[in-house]
Amino acid sequence: MNSSRSEATLVDALRLTTFKVEGMRLVKRLALIIRDGMIETVFYSVAPPNESAEQVIRWLKQNLV
Repeated sequence: MNSSRSEATLVDALRLTTFKVEGMRLVKRLALIIRDGMIETVFYSVAPPNESAEQVIRWLKQNLV
């Protein structure tokens, strides 16, 4: 399987924001919380990047058992 094709399919299906740099299609920073194969929460845009991990951890502590 062509990994770039499957990755593009996921990006397109989720309508993720992308940008191009030197011919590469890149996904803007985000964090997904996925449970049982379903997207439960999306953190977007991840800014400032040095605080995003704390935001995700705080959400996990408040919402997951």
